[in-house]
Amino acid sequence: MISERLTQLRRDVTMVVSSLLGNPPPPLVRRGARHVRPAVVAATKALGRPLRIDAIERETDDMVSLLLACPTGAPIELSAGQFFTLVVPVDGVLHRRAYSASSLPGDLGGRVRVTVKRVEGGIVSRRLTSDLTKVGEVLTVLGPSGSFVPRRAEGPRTVGLLAGGSGITPMMAIAKYLLTSEPDTRVRLLFGNRRRSDIPFLAELDVLAATGRFSVRHVLAEADESGEHGVGMLTGDVLSRELPAFVGDGLESVFVCGPEGMMDAARSSLLAAGVVEASIFEERFASPKSNLRARAPAGPVEVTVQKGTSRKRVLQTVDQTLLEAGLAAGLDMPFSCAMGGCGACKVRVLSGETTRDGSALTPAERDAGYVLACVDRGLGPCAVELP
Repeated sequence: MISERLTQLRRDVTMVVSSLLGNPPPPLVRRGARHVRPAVVAATKALGRPLRIDAIERETDDMVSLLLACPTGAPIELSAGQFFTLVVPVDGVLHRRAYSASSLPGDLGGRVRVTVKRVEGGIVSRRLTSDLTKVGEVLTVLGPSGSFVPRRAEGPRTVGLLAGGSGITPMMAIAKYLLTSEPDTRVRLLFGNRRRSDIPFLAELDVLAATGRFSVRHVLAEADESGEHGVGMLTGDVLSRELPAFVGDGLESVFVCGPEGMMDAARSSLLAAGVVEASIFEERFASPKSNLRARAPAGPVEVTVQKGTSRKRVLQTVDQTLLEAGLAAGLDMPFSCAMGGCGACKVRVLSGETTRDGSALTPAERDAGYVLACVDRGLGPCAVELP
């Protein structure tokens, strides 16, 4: 019986990953943090998978890496730069958070490493970086999700990575992927932290630098005695000072990840430095403000869900999203991160008014009427179409 359930879980995960590969979201991905409500809890159990914490590695005082493994021993598939959604119990309540994989796909014996930084007031990050999290604990995990993934290139190129704080986590996987899969590619990293003791992965960065094709420039808000690092926060003025050397003789593409203020300053500074906008790829960490009460309908809403010639009417309660209403009615609606960050759950609004939430969509997709079912809600009778 147990083996049958595990087999079914593997089939479900394969289906989710396939849907992701077939419908990639845009480069700009906003990842949020939301409580898991009942309909998504049920779907998580059906489509998520159990992963066991095999090891816990302390990276800095406020950052840990969790080494996750499939209990069956099956390898965990992903692409460099993607993230996983962890469903974490805290005080009897399930919470859902997205964390990037910081390990190279196919490395670590088929396991995956996700890295978590404790943030002030962070319910889940505090739990995962404390002694409450133990080796052997099994978490429900969704994904991988996201398209913050470098494309494969055949010829030589130089790729820039610009990271602030915990924004380094997907960059570690991206850097290792580029250096191992593209022998003619060079990688430059511009990395900002508060102080030297806050820099994670120092030893690994040294190993990458030993390849001769990877360089890293550390910028610290608090100067250390060595004098070998840049000084300051990665704000516009500091970036303007650092970017000429970083851009150098040109970058084929630049991947940017970090706090929102740094991200905005980085985009403006890169454009001012002559970097083409189409070559800038961003992963933004964000906690979207819930409009559930402010934009909720006055009562239950009838939603018609269409796929091809098939139509089914479902009832969306006041506190449900389109995805939750469909799942509660037994519909097979695709999703992965369930937080509006990956685009796997997009549907097209055929009629009626919805909240039009979902930042992980291109402007063209929004103009075409697409919304993300996991965060969008009908404000009155409406009809949506599954892809």
